[in-house]
Amino acid sequence: IELVDNREAETWKKHWEALADAGLIEHPTVVADQGAGLVKGCTLMGLMHHPDLFHLLRPLALFGERFYRQALAAIAWEYERGSLEIGRSESVIHKRRESYEAAQAAAEEKISRYDHCCYLWAELRKALELFDSEGRIPDGVSRQAEIEAILALMRELGCAQLNQALSSFASGLEGYWSYYRRAEDVYQGLTQRYPRAVVEVYACGWQLKRQSTNSKDYGMRKRLAQEAAFYDDYAASLLPEQGEAIRKEVEETLDAEVRSSSLVENINAALRPLLDTCRGQVDQDMLELFAYGHNHRRFVRGKRADKAPIEILTGK
Repeated sequence: IELVDNREAETWKKHWEALADAGLIEHPTVVADQGAGLVKGCTLMGLMHHPDLFHLLRPLALFGERFYRQALAAIAWEYERGSLEIGRSESVIHKRRESYEAAQAAAEEKISRYDHCCYLWAELRKALELFDSEGRIPDGVSRQAEIEAILALMRELGCAQLNQALSSFASGLEGYWSYYRRAEDVYQGLTQRYPRAVVEVYACGWQLKRQSTNSKDYGMRKRLAQEAAFYDDYAASLLPEQGEAIRKEVEETLDAEVRSSSLVENINAALRPLLDTCRGQVDQDMLELFAYGHNHRRFVRGKRADKAPIEILTGK
């Protein structure tokens, strides 16, 4: 971890040159957020930049919670308007009834917008998954058309800030399609070596395991893990003698196509609280101490459970 004065393109280039001289850069693609200096640094270094899906989706994810709060506020306003005592004069009664009906219509609109946003968000996440429910990779043209249709419907929700976020998402997604093309080539290679039906079932299991790992809800994580185990058991029953070997190859091959910077974000999540409590006092020695602590700390769960990063790197 290197302490630098800025995050400009030249800074990133020098950082990567040091890694390249040490023989630590093996892949020509950098999976990361869309920081301006980072993207330009990739260009200077001759590396491909691949957008991280989490960073692409995060601005859109915030609108579900925002629409939820607005819907609750509109419901509360409707109840408040409805609890007003009816006046004696006809004009007062008419005025208060109009106010209540307007509040009722506004609440219905906010509730409807929240419901539609949740539905479209779920469909967008589903459309971005590598495999469909049958373990097949959808055609690239149909996938793009489906995502464009979802984004068009989200623009009709009538939120200017959401439309701006959707434009940024659509722009960033242009650099994401290469992942599906690489995964398609890998998938076709697997189906040529092994029965397609077996590969499809293992692909479903692999995708469910990824979803389980990424889920923060314990109940959802357990349910997805159980579904993944079912698919693995079913595929193993199709080829009892080769099943386990095929499963490992399918998972390792698909895992090799990186589409997320979560490994680095995991480190950032551990480092950020420390930086927040030491503003203005961060130096290179402190970062090296953090790096030592991280490298020798065993992972708690996941496929790296009970192993420390230094152990994975050195084998000791």
